[in-house]
Amino acid sequence: RFMVFDTEADGGLRMSSEAVTRAGVLARLAADDDFADEQERCAFYRSLVPWELSEVELADVNGGRCATETVALAAD
Repeated sequence: RFMVFDTEADGGLRMSSEAVTRAGVLARLAADDDFADEQERCAFYRSLVPWELSEVELADVNGGRCATETVALAAD
């Protein structure tokens, strides 16, 4: 269980037992339309993990749209 700090419009303060998984986080990140472009989205994902992303991990990010070159450009 964890505490959710949300606005009243989004359900307010509450406890949740929702499972948070890597796949779920990636799906929500891919669906989030608040990013200016794919480079920003991929750079944000990269900032979530403190280690170097492998090619396999990059293939999982955003439906495979976070190519090595895109992530490298966004991280600069």
